[in-house]
Amino acid sequence: MNVILHPIMFQDEVTDFNELWIEPFIILIDSSKCQAERIECFKRNKFIASHPFSDEDYYACVDDDDMYEPGVFGEIKKMDEDIVIISMKRGNNIPDDIIPTRRYPTTTLIANPEKVCLGKISGQQSFVKGKIFKDHLFNEDYHCWDGEIAIHYKESGEQIAYRPDLFVLFNYFEPQRWEEKSKVVSIIIPIFNQHEITLECLDAIQKNTKGYEIILVDNGSTPSFFKVNDDIIEIDGVDYKTIRNETNLGFPVAVNQGIKAAKGEVIVLLNNDCICTQGWATRLLAHLDSYSIVGPMTNYCTGLQQVTIPVYQDEKELNLRANEWAAGHVGESQEVNWIIGFCMAFKKSLWEEIGPFDESLWPCSGEELDFCLNARKRGYRIGIAKDVYIHHEGSQTFKELVRTKQVNYKAICDRNDRHLESKWGKKVFIQEIKSPSASINPNEIKLNLGSGYRPQEGYINIDNRPEVNPDLICDITQPLPFEDNSVDYIRAHDILEHIPLGKTHQVIEEIYRILKSNGIFESCTPDAESGQAAFQDPFHLSFWVKNSWLYYSDKATRDLYGTKANFNIESMQNIDSGRGVIHLHVIAKVTKEVV
Repeated sequence: MNVILHPIMFQDEVTDFNELWIEPFIILIDSSKCQAERIECFKRNKFIASHPFSDEDYYACVDDDDMYEPGVFGEIKKMDEDIVIISMKRGNNIPDDIIPTRRYPTTTLIANPEKVCLGKISGQQSFVKGKIFKDHLFNEDYHCWDGEIAIHYKESGEQIAYRPDLFVLFNYFEPQRWEEKSKVVSIIIPIFNQHEITLECLDAIQKNTKGYEIILVDNGSTPSFFKVNDDIIEIDGVDYKTIRNETNLGFPVAVNQGIKAAKGEVIVLLNNDCICTQGWATRLLAHLDSYSIVGPMTNYCTGLQQVTIPVYQDEKELNLRANEWAAGHVGESQEVNWIIGFCMAFKKSLWEEIGPFDESLWPCSGEELDFCLNARKRGYRIGIAKDVYIHHEGSQTFKELVRTKQVNYKAICDRNDRHLESKWGKKVFIQEIKSPSASINPNEIKLNLGSGYRPQEGYINIDNRPEVNPDLICDITQPLPFEDNSVDYIRAHDILEHIPLGKTHQVIEEIYRILKSNGIFESCTPDAESGQAAFQDPFHLSFWVKNSWLYYSDKATRDLYGTKANFNIESMQNIDSGRGVIHLHVIAKVTKEVV
């Protein structure tokens, strides 16, 4: 009798096929020899239910990390029972920290009728004739068919043969795979035009990173970033995996495509306008022991990850400043509700568990918040690696989309913000997690002027636009509805430059009026002496430099103009926000005479 054997290999991970592992006529899903469909989310039963089976041929479901001893398949092809079950053997090459002995306590598991009846037999031990698959309807929602086929053995009367002399070495290649994967970080970089910036990003990764693969997803660039349409391209002697979309499918689609193609255990999503620094990956990934998703500090982003460090002019100075920052924050981290997606690391298994990034949030904005909140909903922790600093140019893809007239920036942000609020509630944009044990002064009043779409937790968020849902709708060029000496802290980020020149002085005087003695005024404005930010925005109405603060802190200058506002400048630093954008960050403490 000429029995044909059809082993079907299921890849639990994306690994390279090695024909030494098993006999070469295995059908390998995702390989160039593949004759089978790709299985979504590894639903094996879905594949089995749709596969055409020949009644008298044997079929076996094979894991890609198992090794069959020589001669096993030849012996099976000589048999004529409906089902053939062979033994499993735990290979001596498997370290206990990979596959604990408590999971498989014996060296050899002999197949026997008792184990079948208990439904304990494992799918890779079974060789089954096609007619049995055709007679039994498997639940397509299950990921594995082993337990179900074992019950089927018990309920039906098929002829079952036991061959304890034939062995499969289960998880045989797991140590090899684990060792290989543990060395690989899959860095996924979506691209839309901006070829020069992308090359700078790739150069910095190559100089400052070890044990990585890079997957470039070209999202409809014109011209294409790739000169040839190959799965692998070479740039400056380095190989990169490539995915090309003919149109811009958006950041969420691009990263989902990249993650599917990644072979590393750890995924790093990286914007192409980021410049990595020395030791960034080692320090960042060390925090994955404490958090499931983690991101670094930077010069340009929304929220708690933005930090001020001394200005740097080139790559050498950037690495110097980043190393100084890291040395001052060794091992420090902060748990948060979400991180910004300019750079975020997590294990691929997390993405497989909680699902892909929300592709409805085209082209980008908020998809990383949604991903993080999905993870938190399942009990996972999100963290900021405070000892890692990388440079971020910031919003370059959005600027390119606006330049090419593909999107309306404000309309996209408004739409995506509404989507996130409808799913997660109005507190979706609160990044900080307040410790329940932290002492809170219920009498402390903190104001966030010009809150926009990014309100701050613990502040009274003030804006003149009802559509951004502030706590208080107020025009700050008019008297503020607070008593004299009643406010503890006022935050004004990217708002003073939008005050008309003739009204800036009265706004500062009003801020001074309502702040308590020793109260804090925090200001962040584009620096008109450095960079281009102060003048590139046509909506800026006033301009600030370091000397502007002399009129509110220097006695002689204050006396000259009769200024009441009196601040002691606690700190004044330039923040490099990327692409020539320099902000002036000021912390000023109120000085008032005690009456």
